[in-house]
This record gives sequence, structure tokens and C-alpha cells, in this order.
Amino acid sequence: MQRNGRLLGFTIVAASLLYLNVHAAMAQSKDDPLVGRWTLDRARSEFSGNVPEKRITIFELMPDGSLKHITETVTANGSTDRVEYVSKYDGKDVPISNSFLWTVSVKKIDARTTERSGKVNKEVVETSKRTVSPDGQVLTIVTTGTNAGNEYSSTQVFTREKTGSK
Repeated sequence: MQRNGRLLGFTIVAASLLYLNVHAAMAQSKDDPLVGRWTLDRARSEFSGNVPEKRITIFELMPDGSLKHITETVTANGSTDRVEYVSKYDGKDVPISNSFLWTVSVKKIDARTTERSGKVNKEVVETSKRTVSPDGQVLTIVTTGTNAGNEYSSTQVFTREKTGSK
């Protein structure tokens, strides 16, 4: 009986710790100013190369506290590209879809700023600094990188879409 009591006590403690860790991660991410849907303001943005016709960036909170990042871009010829990945702010490499980058890693700089590093063959070839304005309505992404020996850069300014907007 004593062994079963210890096992039950251990199980309750372990379950409580897991519950607290999950909810702490959720609370931390729930208040993340990146979470939401953002629309590129082309007039306020600068690109060293082609300027997209339209770009939407979405950050969604996942049940485990990580963020799903989706960027949908309409190019000048009318085609649509969708880049997507799920990451935490732990600096660990995660795969990215539909990009010349192989992996990305994300870390938090402060409450409103994150940095993403993009890698090809384990070598950093792109860095993006993402900053949300103090009022939470503007997201600025400053990116520099190299693709196949060609340098590129951009300062993309996004405005937060109101809830329910498409």
C-alpha cells in the first residue's frame, strides 16, 4: 500500500509540474506581440530586389507554446508563394517549407523583438530582426542575406489586421 501511495504521489507531482510548465509556456506565448495577422505596407517598405504585390504574415500560437509562422506572398506575375515553419524561441534549428533556406532558428531579444537566423547546409545565410511597435500595431522586419552569392536586404513594414479581417 505504501508503494502505491508513493507512486500516486509521484504521479500527481509529475502531472502538476507538466501542467504548470505547459501553462507557463502558453501564458508566455499568449501575450506574444507577434501573434496575429499582418499586412505588408508596400509604401513604407524597402527591398533590394523585387517588391511583392501583396504579402500577409501570420503568427499563430500552437498548443505547445510554439509559434507557427506563415508568410503568403503574391509576386508581380500573380503567383502565390507560401513559406511556413513552427518554432520556439530556443535558438534550435527547425525546417522551413518552400524557401531556399533549409532551416531557421528563432530567439527572443526582448519583449517586442525577435531574431530569426536562416541556414543553408548549417551555415547562416540570412538574419531577420522582427520588432513590434510599443502600441502593437506595426511590425518591422529587417532582413539581410545572401542567396547563391547574391546579397539582398529588405525593411518590411506590416500593419496588424483587425480581428476578423481577411
